[in-house]
Amino acid sequence: MSIGQIIKSDVDITGWPALLTILIAGLLTGYLMRLCFYPYYFHYLAWIGFVPVILVLPRLRPDNAAILGVVLAMSYYCFCLNWLFSITAIISLSLFFLWSLVLAVAFYCVSTLMRKYGIGWLLLLMPVAIVGQELIRAETLTRIRFAYAAIGYSQSANLFIAQIASIGGVYFISFLIILVNAAIALVIIKRQLQHLVVLVGLIICIGVLALYSQSTISENQPGDNLIAAAIQIDSVNKELLIDTITKTIEANVGVDFIVMPEHLFSDRIGLDDPFINKVQALATKHEVCICLGVHVDPENPGVCDYDNTALLIHPDGKIDSQAKAVPLPFFMDGNPASRQEVFKTAHGNVGVFICYDGSFTDIPRQLVDKGAEFLLAPVMNPMAWPTAQRFQQIDIARFRAIELRRYMVRSSNSGISAIVNPNGKLLGNLPVQEQNVAAVAKIMPNNDRTIFVSFGYHFNSLLKILMAILIFYSLYIDLHRKK
Repeated sequence: MSIGQIIKSDVDITGWPALLTILIAGLLTGYLMRLCFYPYYFHYLAWIGFVPVILVLPRLRPDNAAILGVVLAMSYYCFCLNWLFSITAIISLSLFFLWSLVLAVAFYCVSTLMRKYGIGWLLLLMPVAIVGQELIRAETLTRIRFAYAAIGYSQSANLFIAQIASIGGVYFISFLIILVNAAIALVIIKRQLQHLVVLVGLIICIGVLALYSQSTISENQPGDNLIAAAIQIDSVNKELLIDTITKTIEANVGVDFIVMPEHLFSDRIGLDDPFINKVQALATKHEVCICLGVHVDPENPGVCDYDNTALLIHPDGKIDSQAKAVPLPFFMDGNPASRQEVFKTAHGNVGVFICYDGSFTDIPRQLVDKGAEFLLAPVMNPMAWPTAQRFQQIDIARFRAIELRRYMVRSSNSGISAIVNPNGKLLGNLPVQEQNVAAVAKIMPNNDRTIFVSFGYHFNSLLKILMAILIFYSLYIDLHRKK
């Protein structure tokens, strides 16, 4: 069967040709998307990467469309998240397969609806199906949600497009990417001027959105010009930690905020511990706020015998604390926080979240919604974990800063520590594995509310609703057709 036959609207692919076509299309899309992430960052490939799959889908019966969903998802995850295998191979494969079933159901439903209403609906159905299942994986499940390698993050090296996240968030960018892919596929299939006009109009609209979002960056608004330091250190030696804090203060006169990594110690620590007292003394002597991640007695005892907590030590000796909201799945990583707070300092309101919490759009957004003017983020990346994980995580952090238009001071024990500015640029970032050093940069409090913070985040909920309608309505059609 020729390529021409495959893309003609009145030809179904069945049997072995269908399975071979499914395999080729799924693997090709998965590999093209792999090239969009570290270390390649060929972000432009995302805008055509899904075309092979979208071209094939209308030519498949619903059962084969479901198989395409499995092949695409498994290929995408195995290519883009292969670093997970070195951390937990069996769990990774199990999760990949579970997530792939969601896309299989979505593709089955898309195929069913297109057969009833026509291929023109491809333009709406594909973004809803692909990004809807992405939201289920990344934002919906409570304790096992996983947001790495979401399609929108492919644009982390394309800061012009990434600014659109300040309007609708990273999943809005995912939606636009799939929308463009679907429009290109429709032009190839139909070869009609009207579909080309739609594609060109869509590209123009995306350009306008990007230009508008660029204009909302307000780095130079009036306010305190503060100095922040993110220390990169992987040590449980308390004397070395104190010495590193002291040297950071001495090397950066007038530093206002210092952030240290998550999980500084494996043992629980009390607020009256001599180490905490020494940090308090440094904070008071040098009038600096110091944030560090430790284990404390659980506020509400649960599956873990400690709370994974960030302590914010003020110059007057006061200590505020924020527990981790979403502990890392399948690890003893503390108990879920029962609250999220914003802390008042002499330099503005501070929001603190810990490591994995920053993978999700809701937790940092809620802090900004409560008045946080900049963000502090203690992070822990084990030395043995792959480099790709670190880079994908810092790419996520860049999108949180853009969505919220807030400076983020991010300290990781083995990298990548950096200060992220409101348009996603990394300031003073440190090389992976470099030790006992600090990323230092100026930051500025910001109390502007982006469209995403005010109401743009509802796009995620809208897409979930559309995804549910897609599934239930197509199943309704399917059941009535079989009667």
